[in-house]
Amino acid sequence: MFILLCVSIISIAWIGYSRFGGHSTGYTAYIYSQGELVRTISPDPTENLTFTITGANGLTNTINASSKGICVTEADCPDKLCIKIGHIHSSSQIPIVCLPSELVIEIKHNSSVDAVTY
Repeated sequence: MFILLCVSIISIAWIGYSRFGGHSTGYTAYIYSQGELVRTISPDPTENLTFTITGANGLTNTINASSKGICVTEADCPDKLCIKIGHIHSSSQIPIVCLPSELVIEIKHNSSVDAVTY
């Protein structure tokens, strides 16, 4: 009985951590420039990916994907709000948006479970 209880507690803890703890890479980042999908990224937690996208009016945004999530590290826009948002890694967070360059970075989880089936 004691062993069964211990296994149950460990299983519940493992499921809870894998579902809600840490930064999961079970997501895909969709990057839109001027309303068109230009790139999708499923980050690898072992390496960093940095690239630049040129948007509206020739403005550029440098994007970094790492184990922390995805963020804009440099931008030509005047207010730099897209940089101030920081890293996003969950679909529950607001997307990164840069209005002057018309850039949107949106997160969607790689899961077949939705609100109806959950």
